[in-house]
Amino acid sequence: MRRVRATFDEVRPCGPALIAQVIRSLREHHSAMRGLLKGESGAHSATLFATLEQIVRNAERFDALEGPLGSLGAKAAALGLKPPHYALVREELLVAMANLLGDSWTDAVENDWRQLLDACAGAMLAEPADAAARKAA
Repeated sequence: MRRVRATFDEVRPCGPALIAQVIRSLREHHSAMRGLLKGESGAHSATLFATLEQIVRNAERFDALEGPLGSLGAKAAALGLKPPHYALVREELLVAMANLLGDSWTDAVENDWRQLLDACAGAMLAEPADAAARKAA
């Protein structure tokens, strides 16, 4: 977590712009995401970056994040976000951070971020899956 926090501190000054760049890149490079990312990306970038900040701040107590991430995942599912989309978002975020951080971005840093983002995706996907199972029962 030390590497994640350190690199997060480096990107913090341009955080919402970083998220806006990720959203633009998702729209441009992934047709499946275009319909899901409607509207002006700047309107959501600050909120999404604040969510990422909360995740980084509380990652060592991940169990405390599972409920809020599950709720966020349910909202994302209602908007049409599917499990494969999570990998697209993760990869675009990793690329954007790597480009921003340059030499500070190492294989170890990328691995740390990948693990954290995968854990978040798992927690976000758990709530919609649980809700679907309850509905089917």
